[in-house]
Amino acid sequence: MQKNINSPAGAEDYELRLNGPESVDRITRTELRKTGTENHLRFREKFKLIIQGWIDGRDNLPALGMTNDGYLHSPFLTQEAKAYSEYETQVWTKIDADLYKSYARAGIILDTIVNFSTKRDLLRMQLPDPPTEDELCQRHPGEENIDIIAVKNRRMRAYRNEVARINSEINALIGYISDSADELSQIYNNIIESEKSARILCESRRDRVKERVSVYWRAAMKKNKSLPPIPDIVLTSDGEVMYDAQHTELRSAIANTLKNKYKDYYPGGNRNEA
Repeated sequence: MQKNINSPAGAEDYELRLNGPESVDRITRTELRKTGTENHLRFREKFKLIIQGWIDGRDNLPALGMTNDGYLHSPFLTQEAKAYSEYETQVWTKIDADLYKSYARAGIILDTIVNFSTKRDLLRMQLPDPPTEDELCQRHPGEENIDIIAVKNRRMRAYRNEVARINSEINALIGYISDSADELSQIYNNIIESEKSARILCESRRDRVKERVSVYWRAAMKKNKSLPPIPDIVLTSDGEVMYDAQHTELRSAIANTLKNKYKDYYPGGNRNEA
């Protein structure tokens, strides 16, 4: 879809604020100089921005007056900020919708891993200790006339069978945990890649907004030398903040689960051991 060069380059919950949170991204003097020399904007778009800056610098900005904090009102900057805010919110809303099933599935897998891990630990607690000499020599009813060596062999065989049975169940649970963790890893990678793509989109649009603001403001400054060197526009990421507020806890739980996969699920980090 072709971009409308007449519309402001919106993206990211951009808001024109006098005092924003620490997460905002203000255009610095260095960025203003740098972006003003880039050629990412088309000539026609840049020309319109220059004309708009000249007009506002000469007439509109002084006429609109100052805020209580000494900043000039600028409809252009407000428009750019709102458009960016809409774009950034749309990006993260779409990512949230696209990853809804992934997060839901990840939550189910985490619960499954916790359930299997609890059963595994309980089974490990049930593993019997090796029988003592007295326990080996203990005769059961009907074994009064059996040789003591045969009695010991029976007790040892019973002990080994019980250990083998419990270890078999533990190994089965370890296999389920491993398979669940592998699926969780795939889901987690998909989530991270999708979120990374969303941030790249927003960063790209943020850079474009800075380009537009830079060209506009430099033109305005040429017509009005009293303008401050840096425009009062603040770039915030409310869309991403709202997204993270919903998913940070679960995402951290997934990361910790995968990080401790072999350390917690397999003694000594060896998945072949029970």
